[in-house]
Amino acid sequence: MPESLATSFAEEHIDSLTIKKSELLLNKLSIEFKKRKREAMDSKDSLIRTIATNRADSEEFFRLKTNYYNTGLAAFVLNEDALDKYVENQKRIIQKFEPGYMPPTSVNGRAHFCAPFKITGNMEIDTFWFNIVVIWLVLLLLYFALYFNILRKLVSVFGNTNKRKSDSSFIIIKEISSW
Repeated sequence: MPESLATSFAEEHIDSLTIKKSELLLNKLSIEFKKRKREAMDSKDSLIRTIATNRADSEEFFRLKTNYYNTGLAAFVLNEDALDKYVENQKRIIQKFEPGYMPPTSVNGRAHFCAPFKITGNMEIDTFWFNIVVIWLVLLLLYFALYFNILRKLVSVFGNTNKRKSDSSFIIIKEISSW
């Protein structure tokens, strides 16, 4: 049991019998969920074997999987190398293991890395399309900033213009082209 959890229990004057019962219950739940995960994995493997043996192109199925499944990328996206599977916060426990399967909690488009979708208001938008829209919006913003010389105007407003006028080594580069 983590020390912070044990000390918070001790501060609330919970006896050792209650702690032992909770540990027992958590161990039983852990065993049950591991069993369910094993059954789901066996069911998935059985289904894949059935599909592969009943189809005429079973060799093609396995060839595609071996050619296009990236174990390194899967380990990165699912955070399989993480030592801490969760982080305890003051208000809640934050899952760090397999974040690609977690739904985002924020409704303003913010989400954890590799989230399956983003939530904006009441809409769920696929992460790919959300990122494409954000990239295009930033691109348009930067285009207008360059077109209307907004960056140069900001620098001249906030910069020290007196020093530049008196410094003879500062050269203002004018536009050469006609467009």
